[in-house]
Amino acid sequence: MKNIQSILILALSFVLISCGGDEGPTTKRVEMQFHGYADGGDKTFRGTEVVGEEIAVTLDGLPGAFQITNIQCLFGGTGNTPANREMLLKIYKDNGDANPGELIHSSKHTMASSLTSLADLNIKSSNVRVDAGQDIRVSFEVLDTKNFPSFAEEFDGTYIETKNWKKDKDGTWNSNDGIGVNGNWVIRAIAQQDI
Repeated sequence: MKNIQSILILALSFVLISCGGDEGPTTKRVEMQFHGYADGGDKTFRGTEVVGEEIAVTLDGLPGAFQITNIQCLFGGTGNTPANREMLLKIYKDNGDANPGELIHSSKHTMASSLTSLADLNIKSSNVRVDAGQDIRVSFEVLDTKNFPSFAEEFDGTYIETKNWKKDKDGTWNSNDGIGVNGNWVIRAIAQQDI
């Protein structure tokens, strides 16, 4: 009888220890995007040659708090000739106005051109955490006068003027609609959302 009690106590202890660990919240991978680009879709690469300009998209927040792990974009315009260019990635809290809110991340990246593959910038180690429901603006600042490689706009999805942006070097933000660009920038974020 004592052996059975000992075995039951040992088994119960094992179950309690196994269930008692604090592993943090469970997460799920979410692609934050609104563009309609698919491989081989209708697109145009737009030159960016003015130092200090930024191109950006506003992405809707998620129902749970989230960490941005990757930024992906279509970056090319040099045909089949490979080319690299350094850009400054910025992430803002978007407040719904032309001017974004607080800057929450900034990092330089050397980006390689491609006709069809999305550039993938891994920023997981930066631990960019965002509150539930908070929209973000993902932006790239131009650091040189090369013009290309640069960012693509796509024409397969529905164009949303309040989500596509360009900032002049003087700091003025404008919707793409106001500067004659009528496609969605092919920029998205990959996030791990708390569930």
